[in-house]
Order: sequence, then structure tokens, then C-alpha cells
Amino acid sequence: AFTRDCRDSKPYPLKGYFLGIGITKLGLGILQNSTLDVLYVEATAKKYWHLGNRFYFATDLKGKMSDNNPQPYYR
Repeated sequence: AFTRDCRDSKPYPLKGYFLGIGITKLGLGILQNSTLDVLYVEATAKKYWHLGNRFYFATDLKGKMSDNNPQPYYR
């Protein structure tokens, strides 16, 4: 995981940006009978602007991508 946090305040940011990326691997994929072999890549980007006077604006973009293997779930 990698995080770059350049916000003026962590609990209530008004100016700055935040970038984060993470890679998660579930299972090793080396066993033939293994049913768990999944790779996830997640990314987050947030930006905060001071527009003037008492006005601020924030936006955020998140994404998650996984490989084509069947996804595990509980029955």
C-alpha cells in the first residue's frame, strides 16, 4: 500500500490532496486444487479546494479492479 496525504487537516480537510493505492493478493495460486487465487488493485484520489471567502469544494475518485478469476464468497 502507498499513501500520499497532503491535506491541511485529517479529520476535516479544506485544502490539499490525498492519493492512495493498494494491492491485495488472496491465495498463492501454486496449488492445483486451490480455489482462492484473487488479486485486487484499489486506488483513491481526493482533492480539496478553497474557492474564496467561506466556500470550499471537494471531490473524490475511487476504483477497484480484480483479475478474471472467479471471486470468492461465503454461502
